[in-house]
This record gives sequence, C-alpha cells and structure tokens, in this order.
Amino acid sequence: MNRNKNFHSSWSDTWGKIGLLLSLVVFIVNFFFPQAKSTPQSLVPQMRRQAQEIKEHFTQVLHRFERQREIAKKLTTLNSLENIFSFFPNIVDFQKNEGIALYSAGKLSLWRGKVVNLESLLSQLPKNTSSCLKDKSSVYLLFPLSLDEQKIIVFYRLVAFHPQFKSAYLDDYQIFSPPANTEVKIDYWDFRDNISGFEKFFHRYNDEYVGQPLLQGNIQSLFFPIRNEGHKILATVTLNTPLLTAKKAKSKSPLFSVGLLFLIISLFFLSSRPRRLLTSASSSKEKLLSLAAIGGLIIILRVSLELLSRTFLFQQFSLFSPQQGGFDSFAGLTQSPLDIFLTTLAGISIIAVFFYYYWQNMAKIQKPLSSSWPSLLGQLFLLTLIPGLLFCLVIFLKKLVLNTNLNLLSFRFDPSFFLLHLGILLASGSFLLLATIILHYSGVLANKARLLKIIYYFLLISSYGYVLLRQEGFGWGISQFLLLAFLGYLAFGPASKFKLKTGGVISFSLLLLVNFVVLQSLTSFRNRKIVESSLAPLVLNQSAWGNVLLQESIAIIEAETDKIINLFQPPSDPHLAQKIWKKTPISRLNWYSRLEILDPQGVSLSCFNLNVPDSLSFEDSLPLNQDWQILKINLISFNKKYPYLLAYRDYFNQEEHWGRIQFLLSLDPRNLPFLYSANPYFDLLQRNPLPSLIEVNCQFVILTKEGQLIFNPHRLNFIPPLSVVKKQSFSSPQWISFAVNQNKYHGYFWTQEEKIFGFLLPQKNFLALGISFFKIYILYTFFAFLLLGIFLLATNSSALSFFPSFSTRVYLSFLVIALVPMVLFTFTTRNFFHRLISQQVTERTEIQARFAQQIMQDYFLIQTEGEKNSSSFLPDTLVAWISSAISSDVNLYREGRLIASSRRDFFEYGLLPELIDGEVYYKIRHLNSPLVTQKQKIGHYSFYSLTTGYTFDHKLYLISLPFPLETEEINQTSLLLFEFFLLISFFFIIIVALLARALGQSIIFPIQLLLQATEEVSMGNLEISLTYSKKDEMGTLIDRFNFMVKSLKQHQQELAEMSRKAALAELARKVAHEIKNPLTPIQLSVEHLWRVYQDKREDFDQVLQQSINYIASEVENLRRTAQEFLELSRESVGQRVALDLKEFISRLLQPYQAILEGRITFITKFQGQDFQCSADPARLKTAFRNLITNAIEAIPQQGIIQIEVVSQPQSLEIKVKDTGRGMSPETLHQAFNLYFSTKTSGTGLGLPIARKIIEEHGGKMEITSQESIGTEVKIILPRL
Repeated sequence: MNRNKNFHSSWSDTWGKIGLLLSLVVFIVNFFFPQAKSTPQSLVPQMRRQAQEIKEHFTQVLHRFERQREIAKKLTTLNSLENIFSFFPNIVDFQKNEGIALYSAGKLSLWRGKVVNLESLLSQLPKNTSSCLKDKSSVYLLFPLSLDEQKIIVFYRLVAFHPQFKSAYLDDYQIFSPPANTEVKIDYWDFRDNISGFEKFFHRYNDEYVGQPLLQGNIQSLFFPIRNEGHKILATVTLNTPLLTAKKAKSKSPLFSVGLLFLIISLFFLSSRPRRLLTSASSSKEKLLSLAAIGGLIIILRVSLELLSRTFLFQQFSLFSPQQGGFDSFAGLTQSPLDIFLTTLAGISIIAVFFYYYWQNMAKIQKPLSSSWPSLLGQLFLLTLIPGLLFCLVIFLKKLVLNTNLNLLSFRFDPSFFLLHLGILLASGSFLLLATIILHYSGVLANKARLLKIIYYFLLISSYGYVLLRQEGFGWGISQFLLLAFLGYLAFGPASKFKLKTGGVISFSLLLLVNFVVLQSLTSFRNRKIVESSLAPLVLNQSAWGNVLLQESIAIIEAETDKIINLFQPPSDPHLAQKIWKKTPISRLNWYSRLEILDPQGVSLSCFNLNVPDSLSFEDSLPLNQDWQILKINLISFNKKYPYLLAYRDYFNQEEHWGRIQFLLSLDPRNLPFLYSANPYFDLLQRNPLPSLIEVNCQFVILTKEGQLIFNPHRLNFIPPLSVVKKQSFSSPQWISFAVNQNKYHGYFWTQEEKIFGFLLPQKNFLALGISFFKIYILYTFFAFLLLGIFLLATNSSALSFFPSFSTRVYLSFLVIALVPMVLFTFTTRNFFHRLISQQVTERTEIQARFAQQIMQDYFLIQTEGEKNSSSFLPDTLVAWISSAISSDVNLYREGRLIASSRRDFFEYGLLPELIDGEVYYKIRHLNSPLVTQKQKIGHYSFYSLTTGYTFDHKLYLISLPFPLETEEINQTSLLLFEFFLLISFFFIIIVALLARALGQSIIFPIQLLLQATEEVSMGNLEISLTYSKKDEMGTLIDRFNFMVKSLKQHQQELAEMSRKAALAELARKVAHEIKNPLTPIQLSVEHLWRVYQDKREDFDQVLQQSINYIASEVENLRRTAQEFLELSRESVGQRVALDLKEFISRLLQPYQAILEGRITFITKFQGQDFQCSADPARLKTAFRNLITNAIEAIPQQGIIQIEVVSQPQSLEIKVKDTGRGMSPETLHQAFNLYFSTKTSGTGLGLPIARKIIEEHGGKMEITSQESIGTEVKIILPRL
C-alpha cells in the first residue's frame, strides 16, 4: 500500500514538473519570440487556394443542378399532377435548403421546399443556365428546365440568408464555411442586375484582381468572380486578410491559452505533495506550511483560470459570457456563470482544507485554550460572525438573482442554469463549513462559560431573525433563524441527541430552505421591478415616446425630400415609402406604423404598412399644411376607435398641391410587441432595449371601468374582482393583491383614458411552493452527491471500486429495477400527453379556423355584386377583421400567394416566405383537405400553423392561423407533466429504496452479523453468540453458526487439554532429560570419589578437588536449565521504566570485555542522540545475555562481536553481529524453535526466550546468518 502511494505521489510530482516546464516553454515562445511577419507576396498564394476552394464549392452546387436536370427529365413521362408532385422528393433534398417549382403556361402550379414565385420574372429568367435571385434577406440560385412548350421546372438552392437585424433566434447562413483567418465578403448579383462593368473589369485582370496592401495593418485583398456554366458572373468575392494586430492577437492567444492549460494541469498534479504533507506531517509548523501552500495553489489556479477565460480562444464560449448571469466583483471573478462556479469552487476548496486541518488538530488546539476574558471575548466575536456569514451568503444570492436573465426557480436543461445553481450550492457549503468550525470551536473545544455563550448566541440570532422579519418578511426571518438555531443546538446541545449524519442532513435541508426562500422572494422582487421600471412606463409614456421617435423620423424624411417630390411626377417608385421607413428609428423598434405618400386626390403612390389595418378611416379631413404637423387622433376600424400619432405635411409647387406624406404610429397598447414577448414568436423582432419576458411570468390586461376584459392576449379565463377594480380610482399605478379561484395574483394597475391597465404576476400557493422547494432539494442533493463523488475520486482513487460490496449490489439492483420502468414510463407518457394536448389545441384552432372561414364568407357576401371584382376588396381589412374576432394572427393567401397578414413584418424582413408551403397548398387545392396543420420555422424557433381554404370568384383563398401561444402552451403543459412524472418517479424510487432497504436488511443485516462474528472467531474469540429473532432461513443459518462456534469451543477445550497433557509430558521428558544428563556425571564423580576414599589413595585430595569442581559445574548447569524453563514460562514483563539503552549495553558488556579480553573484541556503535526506551531492565538483560552468550559460543577462537544502536524517529534499532562460524539455511530456519540447539549442552531455549522478551516489549527480532562469515541479530524496540 505504501509503495503504491509512493509511486502515485512520485508519478504526480513528475507530471506536475513536466507540465510546469511545458507551460514555461510555451510562455517563452509566446512572449519572447515574435511571430513571423507575413508579407503581401506571401499571403497571395494562400488566398488563391482559399479562392479555389470557394469556386470548387460553387461548382459542386452547379453539378448538383446537372444531376437534378437529368432526373427531372423523367417528369415528361408523368401526366397527372399527383404523380409529378410525388416525384419531387426524388429530385431535390429539402434538408439542404433546396426547392423545386412547376410553372404551367407561366403560372406557378406546384412547388415544394425553398421556393420564390417567379411568375412575373419567368420570361426574363435565363434559360437552361443557373442564375441568382435576391429576395429580401435571402439569395437563391436558380436553374430553369423546359419540359415542353408549356411547362418549366425551376430548381432552387438557398445560398445565403442575411437577416436585417440581430436576434437570438436568427443566424447568418452561407452555403459554405468561410476560410479561417480570412474575412470573406460575397456579393451576389441578381440576374436583373447590370454587371457589364464587372465583366469588363475581370476580363482585363483575367478573373483575379490582387489589391494593393493597405499600409495601415498590412491588409491584403483578393477580388474574383463566381461564374456559372455559361461563364456568366453569379457573385463577386472579396477576400481580406485580418488586421495585423488582430492576427497577432489570434495567433498568440492559442499559445497563451495552451501555456495556461499546461500551468493549470501542472498545478493540479503538484498540489498532491502539500496534500500529502498535510496528512503526514508531524509538527504543527509543517502542517501550517502545507495549509498555506494548498491555499496558494488554489488561488493561483483560480487566477490562471481567470486569465484563461479572457483569452480570445475561450471568450467565444457562452459560459464565459455575462449575458446569462453575472455581477461585478473584484477582478471580474463573478462576471459569468462559469466564473461564479469557479470562484465558489476555489472558495470552498480553501475552506475545506482549513476544515480538514482543524479537524485533525482539535486535540492540539484544545490544549492552549484558557478561560480568560480575552479568550472568551474572542469566542463571542467568532459567534457574532455566524449571522454575518449568513448575511454575506444572502447578499451573494441577491446579486446573483438581480443580475441574471434566467429564472433560477424555473428548471431548464441549460449549462448556465446548472452552473449558477452549483455556485449557490458551493457558496452555501462554504458558509456551513465555516459555521461548523466556529460553533465547534466555541461550543465543544472551548467549553468554559458555556451558559454565557448559549445566552449570547440565542440573543444574537434572535435579534438577527427579528430584523429580517421586520425588513424582509416572515419567510426570511423564520428560515434563517431556524438554521442558526439548529446549528447552535448541535454545538451547545446534548452530544448524543443527534448523530453526525442526521445533524448534517437536517442542517443541509434548512440551508436549502433558506436558499429557496431567498431565491423565491428575490425572483418575485425582480419581476415586480421589471414591471414597474420597464413595462408599465412604456404604456404610460407611449405617446411621449412615440412623439420623440416621430420627430427623429421627420428629420430623416426631410433628407429625402427630392425623392418624394420626384415621386409626384411619373415614372414613380412604388417602393420609396418602404425605403424611407427602413431608415427611421421606428423601423429599428418594429413599431406598428404606416408611411404613405398620397397624390392630391388621396390615391396612394407609395405605401409601407407594418401591421396597421387598411380599413382605418379619419373622422375629419385634415387641413393642408406645408409644415409638419403631429397630431394625436383616434381612427375608426370596425366601429372601434384606436389611438394613433399622425405626422403629415403637404408638398406644393407654388400654389399647386402636389401631394402629401403621412406617418401613422399606433398608440394602442395592444399593439406593443413586448406584451407577448413571453413567447419567442413575439420576441423575435424585438430590437429595443426592453428586457425579454421569456423568464418572467407576466400577463397584461386592459379592462373597462366596470371590470370587463377588453384586451386579453394571454387568454385568461377570469377577470380581476370588482373590489380590485373599484379601488383603481387613482391615476398613479399601485400594487394590489387578490385571489381568483384559489389562485393568488399581484396586480400592478392604473387608470388611463377611461380604461384600467394592469400587469398580473401569478403567485404560487403553499402546495406549489412546496413542490418548487422539493425540486430544488432534489437538484441540490444530486449536485451534492456528484461533487462528493468527484472529491473522493480526486483524493482517493480507490474510493470507486469496480467490485462493490454485496449490499451495494443489492441496493443498485433494486434501484435499477425501479428506475428503468419509471424512466421509460415518464418519457413515453410525456410523448403521449404531448400528442394528446396537441390534438386538443389543434381542435380548438380548427374551431377558430372555421370561424375565420365563416367571417371571410360573410365579408364576401356583404360585398355588392359590382364590387366583387373591383378594388374595393381590401385584404388587410379582412385580415384585421378576422384577427380582431379570433384574437389571433392571420395570414391570407390567394392561390398560395400572400396578399395580407396581421404580422406583415415577418414577410417584409424575409423571415417567412410569401408563398405558402407547397405541400399545404397541394393538399387543400388538389386533395381537398379541409384543414392542414403545418410546422413553420423562423430561424431556430418553430411553431405550428393551421390552414384552411375558401373559394371565392373561382379563386382559392387560404387562411393560415399561426398558434405560437398554443404551441407554448403545449410545451409548458408537457413540461409540467414531465416534471410531475419526475416527482412521482422520485417518490416511487424512494419507496422502492425503502422497501429495498427493508428487504436488504433482512438479508444483509444477518450477513453483516455473520461477518463480524467470523472476524471475532478468527481472532480466537469463541465466546461470541449471535441473536436473531426471526425464524427464517437466515435465522437457521445463524443458529447453525452458533452451534458451530459452540462445537469449535468444545473441540478447542478438548484440544487444549490434550495439548496441555502432551506439553506436560514433553516438558517432563525434556526436564527429566536435562536433569538426567548432569546427574549421571555427578553420580559417577561421587562413586569415583568413594572408591578413592576406600582405597586410601594418596591423590585423594586432588581427586576430591576435581570431583567437587565437576559436581559444582553440573549443578550450575542444572540451575541454568531451571532458570531457562522459568523464563520461558513467564507470561509478561514486569515493571517498565525509562531505560537509556546506550548506558544499559555499556554496563552489560563490561564483565564480558574483562573476562574475554584478548580472545574476543567487543565493538559498540551508537548513532543519534536519544536512546531512551521503556523496558523491564532485568528481562531485557536476560535477552541480551542470551544473544551475547550465543555469539561468544559461536566464535571458536578469536573474533569480533559488534553491537550497533541507531536512534530513529519512532524506534531504536539494535544489531548484534559476530564473526563466528555462522549457520546453514536449514539451521537458521529452525533457530527460534523450542528445544532446538546445535550445541551438545544447549537447551534450545536461548533464542526463543530472547524473542519472547523483545516482543513483550513491543519490538521484533530478526536473524540473518552465513556459514563461515557470521550471524547478525536485528532488534527493533519502540522509543519512549
């Protein structure tokens, strides 16, 4: 294990150093080595290659036309329109923005895909060759093919789309990807344009003009044409190299980004060393240095990531953009969702490291604590910080909510949404960790003056909660008070009341409750501010705002006076009004308006109308006036008055009246686009600085004085109560709360022009708030487990095991069994309900379509017979009538061609085609389908429309009703159902998890008991007995286990008795043998002495002395043998004392050195300073004597005995070496066996006794030996 850790640490350090070296090299290259300067001559070949790529791409498109032409020849064999229409998909690919149209006798009869009506241009269109057509914002490539004298097929290919304004839903489209590091400008030329000048120009320069490089910035340009099969110019292309400064920035930015990435990776690897030091360091100084190093590395990492986000390469990522959310702070650390996440992650990382340091060193921190007044005041100050930290968290949430465009309580699968919530979770976790440290320090470690601190803390949080209660409301005060009170209870309350896990879960839940209350109230506050400061003033000040815009527009119109005067004289430009209107600020705001130039008889010469009904009529005639006049008037349409601002002036030639220009600007609040902008259909053309209401659930209504709804764009099925209406007798707006059908609303009402205007903000009831909190709780719980898992994997790679435990597999199996069906059910039912709701909405729309059809029929019926074919038919009037009646947008087509729309702006900007979808037209015209539902797209946004037909005067009129609100309703309802099923699924999973736990416990709990019991048995504990009350299979298994343990215990006792008897017999045999050996020579010596005595020999004294010496020697052997058996039988050491091993060994060797001087040399070595250990001196002396005796006996003649003692941080290492005869491997293997000895007089107890004594002192002993070289005994004893 240690070897693996050391390998992992060395591997991390190595990669960290490599990454640091690489980042240094990249930085040196980036900053100190300049980029190679490009010359104009070196840029031209590169630009020519890029030009060739563009030409080849266009050539592929032209070849596509050739293949389509070959396939289309088969149409000549098809007679019916049905077969021809069905064959169209074989010719064109609608996914590639292709289209096809069939013209019969010059009239458009069938079409599919991207198509433009060419009836008026068909005769001018070049035959059998490709050409370009510009149509508003789009450019098409065309290729006509004559099938016969009457039929012509035209192939279409959309090659470019350039919207006239920026929108979140619209992107520029180009048929090819522009080359890198080059600015490309393509000018497509309509086949009606005169390009003879370009033909001459490119003929002179051989289809390529290389411009002279500009001195400023060294910009090189290349100008070349794109030609068709007939070598006619379709487009001209200009390639420009970027500015030198921009080029250098882009070229150096990737290098700098790569250097920062290497630096970040290296810092991550290098952070493992201080983390290891923090866990393994022994001194407080080393730990503090490691703590500071980790904190510094985290700060450097965050700064590096901040620099990385500022590079050109990463600025393109939307997560680094402040558009979705962010606020100003130090060094821009919170200016985007990803910055907020990274900053909070860095903060909680530093706090977590400090928390770990605190938790590991609680005992050392607790020792110096005193009960002095300065210490107590410091603890009270720390307690005061806790409400302050919570207040800082609330300030963070407030800034986040008020500076984000996302509704943080409305779930969406958006990376910015998840990052912002992760930032909130990390900031909340930082508060919880800091509060835990402070409360644990003040309430647990420093337990003096406990009652005083409890009273102070309670008064502190009570005051804090009371202030919040008075200033912010009940929810803020109660939720934050409960959180602080529970944290205080954990610190100052009974220690055994809550487990750590339970207390943590409750604290986490209360903290999420605080977050939810703050988010809910701040979101409501933000919505109210949007209504008060942005939306309501627009309605209140609409007239003044429109007046200012008209004044600015008049100045622009005056600059076009010459063109206007020329219009009064033929030939006239019918599009002049549209050209002038597009230059005005009103066009930039898409304000509903109409600019019209009239002759003296009031006949329109040029008109541009943006959603203003043609049926408007003036109550009184306007007097002639040569100066501009701005009037606020009411115009009549369908017997209703609508407010408008009118600016007009008359033009004169001396006394002759040439005509008039008039500008109508709608002041009807019902025409303000932002009132619908909760839906992208209405938000699409919004180019003013108004906030988007996609994230704001806001509803606008207009009521009469009596409380009747006269404007209800959101189709509310209720009206505010009369009590609310009667209160509105003031001209200044005010907020009023009311409830309708158990639904609560905050309404912002005011009276204006005999009407009541109001913005309604729906309020959630208690059940809805509970569901919202539950969603937040699930989300944050998921995030918490995810972050915890990532942390465990980052700090301990073994935390994730590919072979989980049996209990984990059981729980996972139940979870999968519950999760898979619920997921399938949730997604399948979502689609089912989506279809069901779509069907219901379609049925409602069908009713509206039939009603619109009836209105159109009534409109045609009220026309007189002489007016049916006259110019009195006003399609815009009809559309306005239908739109007003059904409260929906209406598009009116005649034979598939647009003739009127209540949203003319979509068609004027080229966002929708003026030809209805060819498949819709075919189904209604040729298949007689009564109703056709179609999906339409505007950029990235799609919605549905329903089309029905009506035949009048042998012409087919098509009424198309878009229902974007219904589409949004379908999506919202489907989303609500999806969330509902997710909640049901979550509850179901919880129930299954509880059942799984209960079932698992019936299996896993007994198994865990058995595991614990087997571990006890393996350690020799046979007294254990398991208790299990259930009479099931697991109970039978446990009973069998208890019986097995009892049997083992009985057999152990029997074996112990047998072993004891055998040991006693062996011991008796050995003792008898050891005693018998010396007794025999003693007996022989006594008998020999007796014979000498009887024989009266003269050498009796000499024999007596020899016999006594011999007997004494054998008695000593008997005493030594008895002492060895006594040492072996002792159970443990005696009284331990502090023993200096250096002094101990020196005294022990003194008698041996004196006796054996000249034969054996004793050498002692001591390395280190401190040689203290805790030992029983008598027992330790026995062990070392045995070792020294063995070493002496192993040296036959002269030799050396060396004793070396090394002082280590945690232990003392002693080595006893001799230069004796050594031992063979077989002998060494049996050296510690009892009674094994190679000496004739040995007992075989010396080494076993020595090892037993060493092990009783907590040490260990090892022996190494080689024959003819010597033996080394290594002893390790723990230090004192």
